[in-house]
Amino acid sequence: MRARALALVVATALAPAVRPCAAQGVPRDSSLAGSAGQDSAPHFRRKNPVVALALAWVCPGLGHDYTGEHGRATVVRLGSGTSIVGAFTFWSQSYNNTVGSCDPGDSHCRAALRREHRRESAAAALFITGVGFLAYGLVDAPLSAQRVNARRARAWARQHALTPTTGTTPSGAAYLGVSHRFR
Repeated sequence: MRARALALVVATALAPAVRPCAAQGVPRDSSLAGSAGQDSAPHFRRKNPVVALALAWVCPGLGHDYTGEHGRATVVRLGSGTSIVGAFTFWSQSYNNTVGSCDPGDSHCRAALRREHRRESAAAALFITGVGFLAYGLVDAPLSAQRVNARRARAWARQHALTPTTGTTPSGAAYLGVSHRFR
């Protein structure tokens, strides 16, 4: 009983040291490979952060679409598009409705100037918001590729986990082993 408890403690202590090797794609020892003799390199398509950045530069949200985060792509695309289009709409209204020869003492003229000032302020705020969405898309697209790669590596490691096993042989001797689980 004492030997089995000791073997369990040793196996638990070794488990964190064994799992990162499998997750990083280090080939397994042939004794652990089983009859197939396969290596444990992760088999999934990695997303390149540089490609995600280049696509985000070409079109807002395209880098997120490349990595598979379509919700973020929609937010970036709609946020930047509507903000910038809204800004140019307000600016065009402001420039089309300029108060050229207006008497500043006239109350109608002052009201028109205030409306024009509010339109220009709204246009500037919308434009800054749109540029913020564009900047977010450019910064987050490479990070999105890294997040997706990490998520896929964790899923792969969960599917191909090395787990410590302990037990006793028929003669009563304790043993410590590592088993590889395939799903």
